[in-house]
Amino acid sequence: MSESEGPGSRNNQLPPPSALSQATSKLTHHPKYYYEDGSVIFLVGNTLFKVYALRLAPDEGVTGHEFEPTMKSILDRSNITSDSPGAGVSNPITLPDDVGVEEFVSLLDIVFGKIGEETYMDVLAAARAPSTKCSDFVSRATDAGFLAARFGMDKLDFWVQSQISLVFSLKKSLDGDFWSRATLLKLISYMEYTRTTKYRHNILAYVRCIISISALSYSDPLDNPKRLASTNACVDLYNGQLPELQRTNSALFGFIFAVVLSAGPRSSTWTKRLTREDRTILYAAYADLTRLRDHPGCKIQWLEDSNKIKDVCSKAGCSRIFTNVWGQTFARYRTLDSLVPLHDIYEIIALPEGRQVFAERCKSLGWDCESQCAQKTLAAIDNSIERLYLWLAKRHKYYTTYVLETPRANP
Repeated sequence: MSESEGPGSRNNQLPPPSALSQATSKLTHHPKYYYEDGSVIFLVGNTLFKVYALRLAPDEGVTGHEFEPTMKSILDRSNITSDSPGAGVSNPITLPDDVGVEEFVSLLDIVFGKIGEETYMDVLAAARAPSTKCSDFVSRATDAGFLAARFGMDKLDFWVQSQISLVFSLKKSLDGDFWSRATLLKLISYMEYTRTTKYRHNILAYVRCIISISALSYSDPLDNPKRLASTNACVDLYNGQLPELQRTNSALFGFIFAVVLSAGPRSSTWTKRLTREDRTILYAAYADLTRLRDHPGCKIQWLEDSNKIKDVCSKAGCSRIFTNVWGQTFARYRTLDSLVPLHDIYEIIALPEGRQVFAERCKSLGWDCESQCAQKTLAAIDNSIERLYLWLAKRHKYYTTYVLETPRANP
């Protein structure tokens, strides 16, 4: 026996499995979306999807979307080989870590759905006659719409937003569902990312209403899951989960600032989730933001005098409906002149709920004239609320500058 054939010989031994083959063996095929004749393989977590690339193609003329380079290489059939990304199980296209299996499936359920399929029909039925689980539908739709935007599928993105807006409009009350921290963050992130903006303002108005109702649930303790979900979502945004939010949507940031502030200095929100510097900024706001009606730039005269916002035609019916609805909604708010810390802030946070109730009452009373008085009045209310939150964002910037520039005593 030659030395090469001795007991220590490796001639007859199989080579050790590669790291790639070991990793591949741990992957699973999605039970529904792994078509043997599919043209591209995606990896989401540990799950492989094999689908038809053309069904995920961006709309014609859409550029600058997140997955543009990837989709260009997939759709360019002339350069595809067995080694091309997505061509085989050994080299799938890996979607970012923030895309989960459920999110991808939510998109595929719509993209590959066929009339008559249960999942597809569930999506359409929920949009037209939502059950009490409005939040579940909105969460799934947000997953689909957000991913559609990232793939450059703007038409689908637009359709999803229209369905979310429709579901919200069909709900008589938004406080019955549980809106998780993840769902709220996801929906706000989606609205900040999307390129189609027709429904953006309306959807964000509903989101603020949901947070408004939850954050001010006085009957619930501070550790109630609903309150915690909304407050924690706001803290995440305040802490920079969307770094550009303060610049791109100052009014929304102003509202979020108010919600975080409203938790109060004794709350776990302040003591456990904020830095010392953040608490110093909030303490400055806590002490300063009382009697808001006396603050220059805080334009709240419209709450004290409804004539400043009333925009109706000469028809007696329109004026009567406005007076009636205003009396049931905004007339109940204080004049923002309390010396007690946070009392005026609570009133400001409650405005989105008042706005939604105002809109619902107008709708239920059939306020629909040729001059579009209801729409004009609601737009005036929206603009006034936006200005108030913009002012709060400016105050936050002022407190931040004050805290950073004020010399600190040596410990």
